[in-house]
Order: sequence, then C-alpha cells, then structure tokens
Amino acid sequence: MAAAGGRLIVATPPGTPYSPPSAQLSDPSDVAAPPSVADKLWLVFAMMAALATALVAQFVVPSSASVAANFGSELPLVTRLVVKFHAAAWLLPAGVAFAWYRWPRRRVFAACIVGLGGSMLAIPLLVFATYLAIFGLAGSV
Repeated sequence: MAAAGGRLIVATPPGTPYSPPSAQLSDPSDVAAPPSVADKLWLVFAMMAALATALVAQFVVPSSASVAANFGSELPLVTRLVVKFHAAAWLLPAGVAFAWYRWPRRRVFAACIVGLGGSMLAIPLLVFATYLAIFGLAGSV
C-alpha cells in the first residue's frame, strides 16, 4: 500500500479479478452547504403548519364528532374514519423532520412540500369530516 496525492493505492496480486475503486472519497461539490437563516425559517413555517394540522386532528375533530354523536345521529363514514385514525396526523410533523434530516438534496424544498402540501391536503379533509357530521344533524331536523 502506498499513498500518492491523497489517494490510497492498493497493489492487487496478478490474476485477481478485483480492482480497487478509483473514485475520490470526498468531492467538495457533493458536500451540502449549511442551511441559511431563510432555510431555517422555511423549516419552521412548514413545521408549524404540520403541527397545527396535527393539533386540529387531535382535538377539534373528535370533540365535534362527540357533539354530533350526543345528538343521537350516526356519524358519516368519512367522519368515523377521521376520528378513528386522527393520530395518523402526527406523521405529518414527523415527515417534515424526516425530510429535513434525511433528504439528499434540496431538503428545504422537500420539508416544505411535506409540511405545507400535507397541511393543504389534510385541513380540507378535516373540515369536511367535521362539517359533514353537522350537516347530517341539520338534515335530520
């Protein structure tokens, strides 16, 4: 073994099919730059949206469903599913953190897509499930 120019040269015995890798261990263009203040603000914004969505799913939807159930009406299927699986909304903040720490490139973009995009999909579903039970009550009156 010998080192030449920062590379390790390994001598292989003749007749072996193995050849050592020739790639450099670290390329400065592959190293990600540290996150800027704007990147951190986008992360905070995405995390706050994801946490707000999870909190709404945790507290608002089950309480409104219990109010509708107290009136003696059967809850619609969408409302029952949202109430049953409301804890799954906590995967949204976990997804933002996962995208921030484990996404290979453009992790700010990935965290924002997960946090903001997930919230923009989940909030209308939660509102629909909440008001569907209320509209069912109004239809039975």
